[in-house]
Amino acid sequence: MGFDPYAIHDFLSAHRMMTEGLVAESGMFRTGDVGVFDGHEVVHMGARPQFVPDLVKELFDWAAKSVLHPVLKSAILHYEIETIHPFADGNGRMGRLWQTLILAKWNPIFAWIPMESVLYEKRQGYYDAIMAARKANDSSFFIEFTLLALYETIVAQLGQQHESSFGDDGEYVENDRKYVEKYVKKFAINPTQAMIIRLMTQNPGISAKNIAERMNLSSRGIQKNIGLLKSRELVERIGAAKGGHWLVKSSVSSSQPLNHD
Repeated sequence: MGFDPYAIHDFLSAHRMMTEGLVAESGMFRTGDVGVFDGHEVVHMGARPQFVPDLVKELFDWAAKSVLHPVLKSAILHYEIETIHPFADGNGRMGRLWQTLILAKWNPIFAWIPMESVLYEKRQGYYDAIMAARKANDSSFFIEFTLLALYETIVAQLGQQHESSFGDDGEYVENDRKYVEKYVKKFAINPTQAMIIRLMTQNPGISAKNIAERMNLSSRGIQKNIGLLKSRELVERIGAAKGGHWLVKSSVSSSQPLNHD
């Protein structure tokens, strides 16, 4: 994703790419009023068109400077885009795209988990969360919904990946899943990286090649994720590729699985 999530010209360019030939005001902020209707009832009116450019600029300026975690910031930006409704059409798609963009800039794994796909199966809940947030004038309804949907998708994909990788022999057990879920939450890493740590903890002498084979992933992808873990100082390679071993930092290896009572 080559767009800058905090650049308005990229925001408009993305809208043009998405709607060119379909919307009259493609790639530009709307010039008229727009609303969301439930039958004949107006359930939301976007900002007046003369205020849209400044509102989007204020939002993007805030996001660029904000020190909030990208996962939370992406959800807030998504909600505010829906509230401003800057375009004549395509606002929902742009909000979901821009949340994905911020997430992918933070961690490239999210380029493969787009919010459009995450929310497709939960679209009624998505619309309900927007309405609940607007009715209560509290964006936390929407933020909690989108983040929970994202988390559930990650966990589901993790389960599918490892059911495929480990088969029916019981090697990948519920205890592993608990560790992985805790790593994802505690260290803000993706499930693949969490499972790499889990395998290194279980077998410090394991090679990157064997990790790739165990997880049914490419060696290149595993090496990239290991590199990211090393840059975060979560793991360290001691010794040569052959005969060496992995050192999982104590703050990680001492983590206990979640207790699901």
